[in-house]
Amino acid sequence: MARPVAAMHSAEHHNGCDVPLYCPGNILDVVQSARLEKDSKYFVDQPTSKPLAQVLSAFEALPKNPTRDQVKAFVDANFLPAGTEIAPANLTDYQEHPGFLSRIKDENLRRFAHAKDAICRDCVSSALPARHPFVVPGGRFREFYYWDSYFTMEGLLIRGMNQTVKGMIENAMDYVNAYGFVPNGARIYFLNRSQPPFLAQMVRLY
Repeated sequence: MARPVAAMHSAEHHNGCDVPLYCPGNILDVVQSARLEKDSKYFVDQPTSKPLAQVLSAFEALPKNPTRDQVKAFVDANFLPAGTEIAPANLTDYQEHPGFLSRIKDENLRRFAHAKDAICRDCVSSALPARHPFVVPGGRFREFYYWDSYFTMEGLLIRGMNQTVKGMIENAMDYVNAYGFVPNGARIYFLNRSQPPFLAQMVRLY
């Protein structure tokens, strides 16, 4: 299930993927080559636990060909778990028991519609800023996703969560104003691509 979250406003806008920790370069190559995680997306979603300059200095202090254990020690000492840069959202239009649930006769479908996931705490990372709360796909996808959000909005509108949908649309419009398009997802490493143009359809749906 999708989860209600809001990105921290303290994150900086970027005109492209220009942060060496999360963009193609030596650091990313060394960490990903060490295969610390089964999912290669995990590292680029890890926020730093220290200022960027300190993290870069720590990396420069590594030997030329660091071992896997040395790379792991570097990551453990300078990064937080993936997804901890997302702050819990207070969705004012959320209802614990919306009226439509009682009209769903299938018990399994009713439970599915009522399910909720845990939400994350805030930190600083590769996430793009957002002014309004939004819903993420869940699992390894811890950020706003363009295409997914359209279908999420369909469900939110059924629940009567019009204000949340409006905020998500405004977030997408903010990305257009900042970057010229809605990125594939709300991460700096997605600023080089988008998805099928659903923004107009989102507005129409709303």
